[in-house]
Amino acid sequence: FRRAYPNISVELTVDLSATLETELFARTIDIAFQNGPFTREASGMVPIGGYPLVWVASPTLRLIDPPITAQDMAAHPILTHARGTRQHTEVVDHFRASAVPGLRIVPSSNLAVGAQMAANGMGIAALPRAMVRAEIDRGELTEVPYGWLPSALEFAARFDATTSPAHVRRAADIA
Repeated sequence: FRRAYPNISVELTVDLSATLETELFARTIDIAFQNGPFTREASGMVPIGGYPLVWVASPTLRLIDPPITAQDMAAHPILTHARGTRQHTEVVDHFRASAVPGLRIVPSSNLAVGAQMAANGMGIAALPRAMVRAEIDRGELTEVPYGWLPSALEFAARFDATTSPAHVRRAADIA
């Protein structure tokens, strides 16, 4: 984008997807790179891609030998995405349907914090594999072979196709 539009200054806003959607429709931002599902349709949308999730935990929790049950998982705090996200809802619904006693769900709006908490042995997290690959390779996290995962994070670039300048659409295409 910088090569194509060297004179355009980009200002980044990092926030929850729901907040970005609100700002996009209030026209306080030109484009939102966010994960779905979306509550409103934007007139311009370019799918960016998906990031499958993986359950991870500290090796000290010793959750490596299948089969890992819902009870095994619920023996530790379950670190999830922020409340109101599809992944949070799926995790809550899954474990409540399993009716395991002592379930502790810990939501966070910051996935990096969830990864650090998992590495520190503070719980089990479902995170994008791409985000935790290096920690798994270094042995700081282990992949937990639990038979169910929440949906992948699906990202899209969203904008107002009717009023946005051409460079906004180009930014979506570059993404």
